[in-house]
Amino acid sequence: MKLQVENLSDGKVRARGKAWLATENEPSAWMIERIDPIPNRQGAPGIFGNALAEIYFDNLKVYANK
Repeated sequence: MKLQVENLSDGKVRARGKAWLATENEPSAWMIERIDPIPNRQGAPGIFGNALAEIYFDNLKVYANK
C-alpha cells in the first residue's frame, strides 16, 4: 500500500492511495484520491486504524514527497 499526501497551492491537501499484492508490481495509477478542504497542516505524520479486531502494521516507512 502507498499513500501520498501533498499540500496544494490553494490551501487544500490532496491524499492519493493505491494497494497491490506483495507478489505483484506497484500499479502506476492511483486507485483513490481525496481533496481535504480544511486540512491539519501541523504535527507529525501518523496512521490510524479502526476495526473490530487487532490491527498490525508492518514495514511502515514515511518519506518526504519528491
